[in-house]
Amino acid sequence: MASLASIRQLSISAQAALVSEHCGRAIAQMGEGAVYGVYRLLERLGNAAGPLLAAVLVMAYGYRWGFIALGGFVCLCGLAFVTATRRPPAPVPLPA
Repeated sequence: MASLASIRQLSISAQAALVSEHCGRAIAQMGEGAVYGVYRLLERLGNAAGPLLAAVLVMAYGYRWGFIALGGFVCLCGLAFVTATRRPPAPVPLPA
């Protein structure tokens, strides 16, 4: 249990850094508290909906297809995240 808690703490700090990096304009408009509040709300909704969706899939299609469907969904979400957050590399200044 302690290792799970420490892993969760490490992932939350990385996620919070991504929020501040990718939501700079929204933070400037609405404030840091509002942006992080929406982020945490969406995270908590996912934490609640994920197990419910897994249960529905397992009950309807069995463990094998339930896990395959969830794994495919996670892979699609990862690809969508990488595509949506990709930035062109910044030019590197070279000495003259």
